Amino acid sequence: PDPHTSGLIYAAVSAGTSGQLFVSPDWGSTWIQAVQPPAALVNLLPDPDVAGALYAVDAAGAFVSTVDVTGKWQQPPAAAHLASSNLAALSRTCQGGALLAGNELSLDFGQAWQQNPLASAITNTTTFASGPGCALYAVQAATTDAFVAKLAPGGKQVLWSTFLGGSSTDSATALGLDSAGNVYVSGLTSSQDFPATAAPIGQPGTPNAFVTQYDPNGNMVHSVVIGQVDFVTGMAVAPQGEVFLTGVTESTSFPITPGALPLDPPPDTNNRARFAIALSASAGLVYSAGLPGLGAYDALGVPAAAETNGSALYGAGSGMLYRMAPDGSALTPVSQQPGAIFAMDTDPDGNVYVASTDTQSPAVQSVPCQLSGMLGIEGPSDIIAAKLQPDSLAPIYSTRLAGRCGSQPFSIHPSANGSAAIGLLALNGFTLWNPVYASAPSPGASAGAVVELAPDGTLVFSTDLPWAAAPAALGPDGSIYTAGPDAILRLPVVPPVPGMIITGAFNAFDGTSTNPSPGMLLTITGKNLSPDSFDVGLNYPDPLRTVLGDVEVLFDGNPGEVMQIAPDHVICVIPSHLSQPDRVAVRVATPWAISEPIILPIGTSKAGLLTQAFPALPPPSAIVDGNIRNEDGTLNSADNPAASGSTVTLFGTGAYAPGPIYLPWNSPVSPNYGMPPVLLPGIARPMGPGFIDAIYAIDFIIPPTSNPGRNVFGTVASGTAVYVK
Repeated sequence: PDPHTSGLIYAAVSAGTSGQLFVSPDWGSTWIQAVQPPAALVNLLPDPDVAGALYAVDAAGAFVSTVDVTGKWQQPPAAAHLASSNLAALSRTCQGGALLAGNELSLDFGQAWQQNPLASAITNTTTFASGPGCALYAVQAATTDAFVAKLAPGGKQVLWSTFLGGSSTDSATALGLDSAGNVYVSGLTSSQDFPATAAPIGQPGTPNAFVTQYDPNGNMVHSVVIGQVDFVTGMAVAPQGEVFLTGVTESTSFPITPGALPLDPPPDTNNRARFAIALSASAGLVYSAGLPGLGAYDALGVPAAAETNGSALYGAGSGMLYRMAPDGSALTPVSQQPGAIFAMDTDPDGNVYVASTDTQSPAVQSVPCQLSGMLGIEGPSDIIAAKLQPDSLAPIYSTRLAGRCGSQPFSIHPSANGSAAIGLLALNGFTLWNPVYASAPSPGASAGAVVELAPDGTLVFSTDLPWAAAPAALGPDGSIYTAGPDAILRLPVVPPVPGMIITGAFNAFDGTSTNPSPGMLLTITGKNLSPDSFDVGLNYPDPLRTVLGDVEVLFDGNPGEVMQIAPDHVICVIPSHLSQPDRVAVRVATPWAISEPIILPIGTSKAGLLTQAFPALPPPSAIVDGNIRNEDGTLNSADNPAASGSTVTLFGTGAYAPGPIYLPWNSPVSPNYGMPPVLLPGIARPMGPGFIDAIYAIDFIIPPTSNPGRNVFGTVASGTAVYVK
């Protein structure tokens, strides 16, 4: 509405990149088309003092204006493209007046624009408006605070908890303790009123880093803000309270102390450089330095570890471990690890724990992997966990944890007895060892896992998590604690059944573990699951037994049918009716032992297709010849291919209903999974008498346009192969 003429309304109408302007003199009863603006407009603002004058921002962010709606629209030559389309105007009676657009300001009503001097005080604003008496109003977006909480042993009681932040966005990145039990928190803040006990370090920017110390009772001791920081990627706390902070900056005015190492030239297209900051036990600045040559993946920065003598170690993307001089003037290479270092920590005895990745060994390179370009990691990777002696950094142990596509450590934290907990990311599953949860992510998705190593580096425990990567730590009671999106999860350490190890649960045909479904054949892998081997076969004519050779599988305590047992695996059927619709606890039981339960999330997994390798599980991300029958009933193979246009029969297990079932056919692989699969229909039907109920037949017509040779039900990098003439 026009502020000068009652009943006058302006309306902008957009059609793609073009637009129209309409004027109504009678509150919208009638409309008149005005001069067409140069582009589609996303905002309109009448001048507070000049009748008929309008200001607007177009869809490209260009500022335009007209002094008369019947005249021509103009874009001032010096006008910049605005970052915000939210316009507000102060009258010229208010010390000359002004136009505002987010953090930009024009004192001549659009001829020239400058940074709004109030920008730092009104960050995250969504809209402005002016009011009587030269007042200006701003609506701010929802903000966040960091918080710090101390839990009692067992995690069920909060001893103290406090918010940490100001009036804008604040987020915590790292947490640490010194030998006296003081708590240190670091992260990022955009709040100009963030609680601080000392003058800021460097020139404040948006955002800034912070380091805040609390005593064991939750009282703030020190808090300092550090300017020109874009990411905080790690913090290490020495036993006596010295703090070492690492992160990433894109600023050209990042504070470097005299004599300290300079920032590297920006190492990537985002103009990021890595830095290291050391604070004394009283939160005074010891040094602020660059970390030249310590490239790391994307914004993950460089991890740090504090030594017992108060010095710091920094890990590199090359796998080299460096020790920083006390004044930040020099980095000395001291230990080479097998691959990029992602996490470090020290125990009370000064031993250094390092978690890195190995993507180059022949064993790793031989693993097929269709995931690439995810989180800076291409192809498969193993995780190497190493424990190094103090000072000399000679290895005490180095443990290889077999990963799959895109495995990456997120944190490593030792306990007082020398055990270590590792939180990690796994894009396509991870090695499990007596897990409490088992579900590999779907391709392209990320999921977390937690690993525990004994003081000598042997694997004690490994489990999937129902969420993405999270830090993990060992409590004094031996339990593992990890954080999810909205919860703290405690994994009590239960002594494993002597000799019985569970390593996973999978669709018995294709080896996937994503959301198994009722009625599906399930393979449980492990060690010493049965002293004997016995198989009744897929074409067993009678109902399967719930006990086979003294082995049974319990689903929420109820026995399921068992088809095959062996020392390293058991194949069973998930019952069609479960006590809970979304998950089930599974245990392997014998007269002399029973495993700890594995939680399986129940869903509607795709059909797993029978391969010629069965009962062996196919390797992940590989093409395996299918157990497929040609139209004449013979086994499909390279020497006995199917004719184009003929009908072949596949065999599946998993979620299905009689009728059409769509299967991916030679689907492309996209690094970002942006390309949809090519799905072609088959017809699912029961197998009929003479076969177990957990499998079904799928009749599929080979496309007449198929290429001769090997074709794939799945992607061109993994799936079940069928041969075509």
